[in-house]
Amino acid sequence: MKISKEKYSELVNLYKEGKTLKEVGKVFNITDVRVEQILESINVERRTISEAKKKLKDRIDKTARKSH
Repeated sequence: MKISKEKYSELVNLYKEGKTLKEVGKVFNITDVRVEQILESINVERRTISEAKKKLKDRIDKTARKSH
């Protein structure tokens, strides 16, 4: 499935909120590789591994708080 350029800002927002490439791809029914290509084409800097780990930890902590 092709994603319109009008949806790029939504894609970027999901990524910047901490979603993985795979999670973003599922939202738009595209592959994680395509998400990466789109981010690169519009000069969105990829997270470092340490940034990704922190985002993941924050999301896990947030989910754990909601369940209590």
